[in-house]
Amino acid sequence: LLAAAAGAVLCASAWAIFAKFEIYTLIDKGTPFAGLPDWAAQLSSVDALRIHGVSVRLIDEVTAAVRAGAVTPIHVTDALRDHSASIQTAWAGVKEPVKAALIEVVRSLPLDATPDAAWQALREKVLPLAAIAAGNKSGLVTLSSLKIDSEALMHNMPALFSLPASASALTHISFLAGAIAIASAALFNAAAVLSRDLLARAPGAGMTPSQTQVARGMIVVLAAAGAVLILATNIDWQSLVALSLTSAAGALFVALIFGIWWQRTNAMGAVLAMVSGLAIALAYAAGTKYFPVALYDIWPSASDALPAAIKRLEALRAALASSQGDTARVTQAAVDVQAAGTPLKPGVANWAGLGGACALVFAVPVSVVFLVLGTLIGPRPTQSQKEFVKSLHRPPGSDDTPVWSR
Repeated sequence: LLAAAAGAVLCASAWAIFAKFEIYTLIDKGTPFAGLPDWAAQLSSVDALRIHGVSVRLIDEVTAAVRAGAVTPIHVTDALRDHSASIQTAWAGVKEPVKAALIEVVRSLPLDATPDAAWQALREKVLPLAAIAAGNKSGLVTLSSLKIDSEALMHNMPALFSLPASASALTHISFLAGAIAIASAALFNAAAVLSRDLLARAPGAGMTPSQTQVARGMIVVLAAAGAVLILATNIDWQSLVALSLTSAAGALFVALIFGIWWQRTNAMGAVLAMVSGLAIALAYAAGTKYFPVALYDIWPSASDALPAAIKRLEALRAALASSQGDTARVTQAAVDVQAAGTPLKPGVANWAGLGGACALVFAVPVSVVFLVLGTLIGPRPTQSQKEFVKSLHRPPGSDDTPVWSR
């Protein structure tokens, strides 16, 4: 499992470095919109790349709406109501002059237009207007003009850059192995904890054959419950995994480390550390996910977002204040997306540029402070508790007490 996870991390890191090199090279050369490479077209066709908020996929959806009878931007908004939230958000984020120009562009496309024709129209007619509306008067690709779906880029990178098929296979195998390794570790740990609680085993005691069967059954039950939860609901499993790992580390990390290596640690300090760490981790992770606008309004100075991102959020909020009905709903979704971002790629609502998955950075210091305070205020551990901690420092079957635990 560790080897699989390590392989996924190494492969992902290599691809990430390669992707950043390609993108920064593109920007450093002063590439005009008409000179965007073919890989940009492929990503844009699946809405994995937006340039100043516009993509080939958005043009395709607007084209379908116009051919179905949409005439104005309001009509297009109504036509996109049944589409994915990402497309609705993208259309809501496009400024009104660009929307009108986009509708005129798709009207000029022939009925049998190819994807290349849509890409050419995007580069030559739509992007110059979108760039001017966004304040980019250079006509060149800039870092702030690009919005890339990193997951789609990582999965499709070998094909995008004409690398051998073996490179693509290695990428997907590495990601799959890493996901299986993480899921297996979490599943086995959850089953072990539940089986120990339900069977009331003493610490260090072995398991009887019947208890082993119960633990194995719990693995099957937990795996089935997780599969049903993901298939039957529209849950964001990536955010859920990030939240579970962050909350578990925030609650247990400090208490576990200090409990083993600082003999003065008592129950009061450990409980306070777990409660405070869990509270901070959940508060920040939930704040960036479910209440991003409120989090930004409370601590705007803590945000590390770029000025362009903040300006876009304020523009969307101004548009929301004057919109009604379905337009207001779509605009509200765009505001939430701009403020929240993702657990690994934060939006405007963040502290020091860290996403919800990094809440541990804030939870650990608070947890340490409460552990020390609780430990100094509360009673000292009993002798039996100290002996138990010492036993954790010895390998099984050894009677020698390490120097650091005396």
